[in-house]
Amino acid sequence: MPLEPLNVAVLRDAQQRLAREFQDFARQWQGTKQHWQDDRSRQFETAHLSGVAPSLSRLAANLNHFATEIAKAQRELSDEETSRRQIF
Repeated sequence: MPLEPLNVAVLRDAQQRLAREFQDFARQWQGTKQHWQDDRSRQFETAHLSGVAPSLSRLAANLNHFATEIAKAQRELSDEETSRRQIF
């Protein structure tokens, strides 16, 4: 029984949603920083937020790569299945 193809659009949608949500968070954090300007806020940002953007960039790149590879594999499997049907 053949596997159902994975809908890579869901992965791409998740990637785009994550990017939008992070942009929204970054705007809100900038607003917070305007009112919270002390050593504690800088420590918080360094300890908890400074690594978020690079991590999200890596995640987005990996999601994109994964979706591309899945789509490629699905095309190859589809071509292989079509070729097999033509032989028989």
